[in-house]
Amino acid sequence: MRPIICFASLACLLAACEPMPDLTEVESAYVETAPYPDLITLTPGISAPAPTDSDDESMAALQARADRLAAQAQ
Repeated sequence: MRPIICFASLACLLAACEPMPDLTEVESAYVETAPYPDLITLTPGISAPAPTDSDDESMAALQARADRLAAQAQ
């Protein structure tokens, strides 16, 4: 087990020493002249408010479920 840990540590250290290429030099000319992407709105997905109407029956069922889960956790 110990040689595996040593090998893994050595591999991580060697990978961290790998020189990374400079990515700014490899950009094509298209990147500078490309149009800005169209943005989409996020509001249609999040604009609907959470339902707030609840009756006694649904609240009792929810409380019973919470009680069962609490009993199961103990």
